[in-house]
Order: sequence, then structure tokens, then C-alpha cells
Amino acid sequence: MAGFTKFQTMVSNWQRSFQGANESDDVLSPLLPADALQQPVAFADKKTERAAPRWDTRCPNTAQELPLLACVASHRSEDVAVLDKLLLKGVDTNQTHSKAGTFALQVACGSKTVPADISLEKTRILLKYGANPLQTNAVSGEFPLLVAACKGSSDMVQVLLEHKADVEQIHKHSGLTALLVAALGGHAHVVDQLLTRGACPVQACEEQGALTVLSIAAFRGHREVVQVLLRHDVDPSEENHVDGTFPLLIAAGQGHHQVADTLLRHNAQANNVNSQHGMFPLLVAVNGGHLETVKILLSHRADPDQLQPITGEFPVLQAVVPTRCIILQMLLSKNASPNLVHEETGNFALLQAAKLGSEGAVQLLLRHGAPCKQVNRQTGDFPFFVACREGHVEVARLLVQAGADIHPKHTQCGLTPIQVASDNEHVTLVQQLQQGGWKPAGVASSSLQASQPLEEVDADAKRASAGILSGR
Repeated sequence: MAGFTKFQTMVSNWQRSFQGANESDDVLSPLLPADALQQPVAFADKKTERAAPRWDTRCPNTAQELPLLACVASHRSEDVAVLDKLLLKGVDTNQTHSKAGTFALQVACGSKTVPADISLEKTRILLKYGANPLQTNAVSGEFPLLVAACKGSSDMVQVLLEHKADVEQIHKHSGLTALLVAALGGHAHVVDQLLTRGACPVQACEEQGALTVLSIAAFRGHREVVQVLLRHDVDPSEENHVDGTFPLLIAAGQGHHQVADTLLRHNAQANNVNSQHGMFPLLVAVNGGHLETVKILLSHRADPDQLQPITGEFPVLQAVVPTRCIILQMLLSKNASPNLVHEETGNFALLQAAKLGSEGAVQLLLRHGAPCKQVNRQTGDFPFFVACREGHVEVARLLVQAGADIHPKHTQCGLTPIQVASDNEHVTLVQQLQQGGWKPAGVASSSLQASQPLEEVDADAKRASAGILSGR
């Protein structure tokens, strides 16, 4: 299971890396300090006597920098005209807040509390008066195009691009670009805008595990973003140079079946294997219990018997869990073998199903020809013995009715199934075996293939039952 563990750890790391980007109430980090808005004050312009929010007067350079930021952050439509008049007086559009590093264009582009049309108009005004679209917040590292892309504002992004914003500008703390952030947020239109303006479609964020734009979109399940990237000729099978993951593997592991279908329709390889930990799409989809994803992969000719080259795992072995019986049925209907054996452990599907008490899986496997007498050559376990050891009465009954021997001894521990059931105090199972009510389907008990007489089996059952009931 080392491959699964490594893959799941990697997914958890990605989730932690990107969790904060969508949780912020505004943009990637708060734009305004906690003490930003204080009592209303009048601007210096006597012709505009209306009150406007003001920043804490204890901050340095309040008279020059804070009224501008407060005006840009205001949600009132009348403050658009106030902003124009303020800048007409010669206020520097690129000044920054001395504590937070915030600047006016960052606030205009990133605020989610100000109506979009007001923010857009303020952005145009700031750019008209010389605001720098490449300016970066020295504290948070944010820049206008990044926060506009994070917000998903196509109009804002368009205005910034018209004023020569750099599509390749990088956030110094996270390594994210506007394109990566737009893909992360599922903003397909913004992604298309940035790619059309020359953003590199195969750029990767080294600080976030070297995930590419397509891998990020696949990870978050953003089908429309994936479609945009594929229209821009991104390779659907591109590999992460750090851990070897690829978009289809990521989508399958997350259960994003629509993304998986889109990738497969653009010639992603259904049986592609991760070069580092050996995982492949069908195996991670089965392991995650992603029914629709498994269905799509099989419809695109994923191999139901594909082996994990490092751990030896295979899909049917993962599908015998009680909650995955429908997936198991799908695999078997696509001619998956019920008889595959795990090379390292000797485990096989029927043995695993018997151990888990998965009645549905046992029925399906037996119906598709799984041999009920198969033995694990490394451990000596066989399905009926394991079912008795674990106390799974119904599974034991199914196996007997399929022709399983009820009396052979375990090659390593020397116990018979009835003895191991007794040792583990499975009273009901021992009583059922003692009564001898289970018969192979269509076969009389006298015709059972046995290595010891049936009377001895009955005697074993009686002794075991007596041992349990006496508390031995």
C-alpha cells in the first residue's frame, strides 16, 4: 500500500497548499488593516463636503495616503466622482499604506465588497491618472492582476491587460501567477483571457509542488478551465517533473469524472502509470470508491487487470470492500480476472472479501468463477478458513454452497475452520457447522470431496461447540 500512502499524502499536501486561496473573504490576504475605517472626515476639497471613511489618524502620512485608499475602498457610487477630483488635485496614485503596504489599485482590483461596476470605474480612473499596473504590495506580495484574477473579474483583467499588466508576474511568497490563481478558482474566462494575451499554458508553481495549470484545474474539478487549456493545445498527459503525477491521475483520485472524461476525449492515456509511485487512474478511482469515474475509465478501455508495478495492487483487490460492490461488478463485467494473486502478499480477491465479510463481493466473485478452494501460498489462508476465523456466517455459508471444504487443516497453524471459529468464540457459526445444514448447491452431503470422513467433521463441530459453551 506504499503507493496509495504516498499518493494520498501528496493530495493532502496539495489541499493544504491551496486551502487558503479560496477561504479569504476578500483576496489572497486582507487588503485593509483591522483599524482601517474610523470616524467619517471631510476631504480637503471644500467643494466636496460629503463625509467619507478615513483610516486611523495615528498612521503616518494620513493626510496624503489614507483618504485615497478610503475613497477607493468605499462602496458608495458617489465616491467615484470624489476619487476623480482627489486625483485631479495631484494625489500620487501609487502611494502605499505605511503599515499594510496596500495601494489604491490593489484595493480597487481585489475588493469583493465594492460593487463590480464601481470597482471597475475606479480602476479605470486610477490607471488614467498613472497608477502602475505592475505595482506590488511589499508586505503581502500581491499585485493588481493577481487579485483581479483571484476575484474572477474578466472586465477588471481586461482593463489591466490593456494597460500592459504582465501576465507572467509572480507572487513572491507563493510562486503563483494570475493564470494559476484563475485556474485554482475555476475562472475559465479569465484563464482564456490570460492565455490569449500570451500567458504560458504549461507554467508550474514550484512552491506548490510544481503543479501545472492543467493539474491544478483537474485537482479542483474545474472542467471548463480544463477545456479552455486543452483548446490552447496543452498536453492532457503532461507530467509533474517533481512527483510524476499527471492530470488524469489527479482527476481520477479526486473523483472528478467530468474532468476525467474531458481529458480522455482529448487523448489522455487511460492506462498511464505514474513513473515514481506506480499509481494509475483506474486503481486510484477504485480505491476512492468513485463509481462514475471508474465507469468512464472503463468506457475508455482502461485495463481492469492492470497491476501496480511497485506494490502489485490491482483494481479487483481494491473493489471487494463492501461499499464498492457495484464497482466490482463493473470490473468483472469488463472481463477483469477474479483469480489474480498479489505477488508480494499472495492475497487474492475472494480471500480478501471473505476476510472483510463482504457478502456481495463473495457472491460476485463466485459467480464469475473465482475458485473457492484457492489457498494463499505464503500464509496458508483460504477463504472458508478466514470467514470462520472472522465470524462471517453468511460468507461461510456462501462458500460452502459453492463447494468449499469445511474440514481441511490450515497448513501453517494446523487448525480446521471449525476449530478456529471455536477459538474465536463465534458461537453461531460453530452451531451452524455442527448442524450441517449447509450443502453445496445441487450436491448431496454424502458426495462432498473430503480428506476426512464426514463423521469426523461432525465430531469436530460437536467438540468445538462444547468448548465454546463451556467457556474453554
